[in-house]
Amino acid sequence: MELGDSFSDFGFSYEDLIANTLGSAIGYYLYRNPELSRKIDIRWEYGLHRESNDFTTDYENTKYIVALKLNGFETTRKNFLKHFEIHFGYYARGFDEAIDRKERNLYIGIGLNLTDLFRRYSYKKTAIRRQQLFLNMYRYPVLILSIKRIIINNL
Repeated sequence: MELGDSFSDFGFSYEDLIANTLGSAIGYYLYRNPELSRKIDIRWEYGLHRESNDFTTDYENTKYIVALKLNGFETTRKNFLKHFEIHFGYYARGFDEAIDRKERNLYIGIGLNLTDLFRRYSYKKTAIRRQQLFLNMYRYPVLILSIKRIIINNL
């Protein structure tokens, strides 16, 4: 990703390179440690908009999320909390436009773990695999409740 940016108008960014490397390392670490992977998930969320032509460079509609999956913990595995996740997220808005309102946002939210719900309450094995694959790639935005949003300006 950063190699392509270095030839664009944006130029090379060592901060982006560090973030990309760190994200890849965390993903590999979670892959190698399934017990931790049952508790933590890193996600990239993209909201489709008609004005955007290229989702690979459209940071205006992107969110980065770390999800704490409550069904991965022994204390919540046996009660109704197993269907929920706690989301810690980051996104930026206003950097694609020539406006003064540029903001970076951190937020905490609660999400519904639909993958777990379908896995627990579906009966056909082929349907389960398709639903899990789809729900691992797609998150319903209406099922995420943002509790606290902090706007960070002038960074």
